[in-house]
Amino acid sequence: MTRTGLVLLASSLGLVGCKKSAEQQPSEPPAGDPKAAESRVDPRLASPDGADGGAADPHAGIDPHGGTPDPHGGAPDPHGGAPDPHGGGMAGASGGGGRVAEKTPDGRAILGPVTALVPKGWQEKPTSSGMRTAQWMVPGKAGEAELVVYYFGPGGAGGADANLERWIGQFEQPDGSPSASKAKTAKKTVGALAVTTVEVTGRYVAAMSPGAPEKNDKPDHMLLGAIVETMNGPYYFKMVGPKETMTGAKKQFTAFIDSLKPGAK
Repeated sequence: MTRTGLVLLASSLGLVGCKKSAEQQPSEPPAGDPKAAESRVDPRLASPDGADGGAADPHAGIDPHGGTPDPHGGAPDPHGGAPDPHGGGMAGASGGGGRVAEKTPDGRAILGPVTALVPKGWQEKPTSSGMRTAQWMVPGKAGEAELVVYYFGPGGAGGADANLERWIGQFEQPDGSPSASKAKTAKKTVGALAVTTVEVTGRYVAAMSPGAPEKNDKPDHMLLGAIVETMNGPYYFKMVGPKETMTGAKKQFTAFIDSLKPGAK
């Protein structure tokens, strides 16, 4: 049979069309194939529970510790200030802001599983995020300072050492030296509670909010902090303000921490 006859025979049987179709098939599964889509997802972009990672907070969707965050958010603070802290929403921070601390019959502030005697003159403010258990404004001639109590859940937003490092890292020194070389840390026991304290001064340059590129720029500031280990996990007490105000309130802050004792919760 001639070549032309073979081509006509193959065309009539559909063989030429099959070859062309096979050559045009894509080498990858179609875009709508769920398995193909799954293979293209970088697993590092998903949080362990499959939820949105939020503002890069490992403690549950910064505002979290969303979260925050806060901590030392936080973070939120944890510390940071947030979530601060600590910058930003963290796991274990329930609800939103707008809360004030409940009081015992004798007037002590209830802070989760502990209570504390609040110094006279401190002005309690409604909390501004779910990472915050309570917050106060502390008056002073050089300007107000703020004390925030953070709680990030039993995991504690990384533990005491990580949050101390975060807090200290929120300050810069005028001579360019590392703030860690100037910070003062100590450990003590208040009743049955293990407490780690920190004091650091310098230019306060913490992020304006957890994960935000904008930073504070406040020279001659001070931070007084305490991390209190409770039956429910650590609570973070972070007080920041102008150095003159903070120096004048240092005894009150120490007395506030030393007044802590286990409560009914």
